[in-house]
Amino acid sequence: MSLRRGGRALFALCFGLTLLLAGPGQAGEPQLLPELTRAASWVVLGEVDDRSEFSQAGLVVYHVGVLDPLLGSPPSSLRVLVDRATSAEPALEPGQRVWLFLEPAPSHSFYRQQLPPGRYVSLVGGTAGVIELAEKYDALARWLVAVYAHPGTEQRDEAVRRSLRSGHTRLVADALGQWERRSDLASKFGREDLESVDVYLRSSNVSERQQARLIRLLGERKVRKALPLLRRLEPGSAAIAAARVEAQAGLGETPASDDIDDLLSHSDAKLRRLGVRQLAASSGGEGVRQLQLLALHDPDESVRIVAIEALGRAGGRDAAEVLEETFQSKDPDLRIASARALRSMEEEVAQGALENLVLRGQSYNVQRYALMLLLTVGASKDGERIQRIRREHPDDRIRKLLDEGLRPPPHPGMGPR
Repeated sequence: MSLRRGGRALFALCFGLTLLLAGPGQAGEPQLLPELTRAASWVVLGEVDDRSEFSQAGLVVYHVGVLDPLLGSPPSSLRVLVDRATSAEPALEPGQRVWLFLEPAPSHSFYRQQLPPGRYVSLVGGTAGVIELAEKYDALARWLVAVYAHPGTEQRDEAVRRSLRSGHTRLVADALGQWERRSDLASKFGREDLESVDVYLRSSNVSERQQARLIRLLGERKVRKALPLLRRLEPGSAAIAAARVEAQAGLGETPASDDIDDLLSHSDAKLRRLGVRQLAASSGGEGVRQLQLLALHDPDESVRIVAIEALGRAGGRDAAEVLEETFQSKDPDLRIASARALRSMEEEVAQGALENLVLRGQSYNVQRYALMLLLTVGASKDGERIQRIRREHPDDRIRKLLDEGLRPPPHPGMGPR
């Protein structure tokens, strides 16, 4: 390796270690607009003119014309350097209007050797330092920079609200990122914040993923003032319905039955699992009947397992009868879940179900494992249930197990059925 390439490799390694050691939100990796603005030497609105690639050196230079300097006094024409060894390259095209957060490019001998003479700048925060921005957002960008350039300004909360109401994907992400860092969000959340949330959630042509992120944030941060808004929110899609269900549950409110039904009927197993959990948290016999059907018939094993676990918590003879059936499944994970669910039920109900399985189970292995579990849920060897098994069981092997003693219960998925 040549000295100059060795020097560049060392520079890249040191740069990478700096980013690794810098914690979230530290100056090493500014991501949000307040951090980017404070870290930048210049902030500009510009238009990409062209791109020059120095492929052997792994360098790219974007030539950007300045349309409006928002902070500092940058050159009228910018050469934005991207070193692929230390940063991802932003996807910029000629003619694209951009909002850039810039600092002087590092003064490194490798760059001087590989690039034409001139003044180069770098993006603050890597790709975080460039935002594609249509002209209609120019006035908002100017105002945001003016606000964020002065720490402690009373307009910071309004800046977050305006970013959210803008519907611009990157500005919305920034607003949510700032709210996520607020430990006092619930106590400080006011009427204007709620109005901004309402405007954004009712907007069309905005990111559904970001809408769901906002809804979940309200639940996670216990913003109870948002409950009326969530109640009247039209879910529109299973993803939004899922976020609303989670948020309402986080705020201690039972989700609407229609929302739960939407989740349970969704093709995505992850959303059906969420629906099962919320169904289990709701009261009423109809919910238990739905859990029984899901435990027996859902096409996804993970959904059936969640339903089985919920039946164990629900308890009752009807739930135990379903668990008797799933206990005999060919799938070992379903058998394990069923065994755990039975053991979590009231002792008398669990013993009754396990006695039935010992006497009427589909195979010797099912009967044997049920017998072992029966002895772990309070059934005595001298008690009525065990004595009835001794008298009535048609298989000498089961009676022999009782006579000779039982080893600890094996993994229910072991051995042939």
